[in-house]
Amino acid sequence: MKKAYSYVRFSRLHQQDGDSIRRQTKATEDYCRKHKLVLDETLTDKGVSAFKGANVYKGALGKFIFACKNNLVPRGSALIMESLDRLSRQSPRKTVRLLTELLDDYGIEVHLTMAGKIFRPESEDGLDMIIAVAMAMRANEESETKSKRLAEAFADKRKRLLDGEKIVMTKSLPWWLKLDASGKIVCPKDRKKIVVRIFTRTAAGDSSNRIAWNLNAEGIHPYTKCPHWIDSRIRGLVNSDAPLGTLTETPKTKKLGKTWTIPGYYPRIISDELAAEARKSLMGNRRTGRPAKEAAPANLLKGIARYRGVWVRFSWRVNGIGWNGYYDSLHEDRPGCAWNAAANQVEGVLIAALAELTPEQIEPTSEAQDEVGALKSKLAALTTKIENIAEAVERGSTSMISRLMELEAEQMRTKAELAEQVDKPTRADPSALQQIAAFDIADLKVREKRPAIAAAIRRLVARIDIGSTYEDVLENSHDAVPDDYNPEDYSGFTLDEKIIPDPTGTRGKKPICIAVKFHGGADRMIMRGFPECAGGILTIRIAKD
Repeated sequence: MKKAYSYVRFSRLHQQDGDSIRRQTKATEDYCRKHKLVLDETLTDKGVSAFKGANVYKGALGKFIFACKNNLVPRGSALIMESLDRLSRQSPRKTVRLLTELLDDYGIEVHLTMAGKIFRPESEDGLDMIIAVAMAMRANEESETKSKRLAEAFADKRKRLLDGEKIVMTKSLPWWLKLDASGKIVCPKDRKKIVVRIFTRTAAGDSSNRIAWNLNAEGIHPYTKCPHWIDSRIRGLVNSDAPLGTLTETPKTKKLGKTWTIPGYYPRIISDELAAEARKSLMGNRRTGRPAKEAAPANLLKGIARYRGVWVRFSWRVNGIGWNGYYDSLHEDRPGCAWNAAANQVEGVLIAALAELTPEQIEPTSEAQDEVGALKSKLAALTTKIENIAEAVERGSTSMISRLMELEAEQMRTKAELAEQVDKPTRADPSALQQIAAFDIADLKVREKRPAIAAAIRRLVARIDIGSTYEDVLENSHDAVPDDYNPEDYSGFTLDEKIIPDPTGTRGKKPICIAVKFHGGADRMIMRGFPECAGGILTIRIAKD
């Protein structure tokens, strides 16, 4: 018996509460019994529109086509749907192209239960394409008509609002508003307090990033799908007219050249004066930010620095006489910054320590771990799994298609990582030490010189773990350091210890701990601000005896 796949789609999520799923599913089951087809799997796109082709590039239909491309769906199988508009509501040309792809490229029959029509790959009947074009034209015209009617309905509502009628334009509201039992738009007190606070703090000079950080630190609910507050959302709120009670066009509508303003639609919770002060402050903060035409300073630690296993970010801003840089890392499991430090402190300590090293001090004490071999083994295991699952899918177990896609994605990542490891230097380049020694700490502030400094660091260093404590840097790296390592007990280690002057010259120095892994496997600890550093920078080579 022929294998069949059912495709069910509806455009709005609320339709799942109605008869759409039951109607389409029952029609498919009855159709399969009548035509003696074996229904293997039902593909469902809930709340996915076919007007712009979203079901093809991000829905279940797209996964089915992916499976067809990879020969995971047997040629001659049947794809069953209620009507051609389930497949696509795009222009007739695009709909027929998609239908032809299924028929000719993948050998899939397309069955329409409502019309009782079957499009077969081997059919030479020209009438089939005429019928397909006619169906596609009707589906596209229906969607165009619905879109036009919806636009006209909104235009009529806007006119009624401007005429003074009290109606609700749409149930979609800003996060601080909701509809009460009578259908009136209201602002709960707790949400109003948040909006007023954001405007007040912005007017007082707080940056959007600082406001978002404080809201997250206090555990204040963000009232959106995003799990935490972000600075762009703060700026968007301050620049919005909705807190002033005004309804305006959406960005999508504005792109179409349609604009409008309806004062008094929302409850007003911010005065014009406070809004003006907040926006002025926001613009003032923007003017002190980075100039648009000036190149960003190079990130010296890009792609090599981590804090407790999480990548370290680099940011910068203009301070009036130059620029200041910062390194930070975010929490993995909650919003907020886990660690941060001024770039001139981190970079100054690192460069000063590297400049004092000799080629002998970066030579590995033992062979580096065979990462290439480990990656090759992982790749071989993934390939075997993919082959096994592909065989299962070919035998009819299409429920494993998603797992197959995940493994193939992991296989691609492993291949890329393996290629990167193969291209990596097997040991640090000693000539880079001379290049770093030639730089002065003042060069870290010169934008034009930073790319050369970054390149020299990368020729030496494979990875950097950075933080403010020993635990920050030793927890996720450096095989030479055992789990029970005590910084005050150096027994059991071969050490190359040296204290050098700290060139950063900053009072109240923040403790900085940097664990460096050089190309080839040599490990070195660089510390500043700890008692054993004696006011300087302590640099230690760590290796097992």
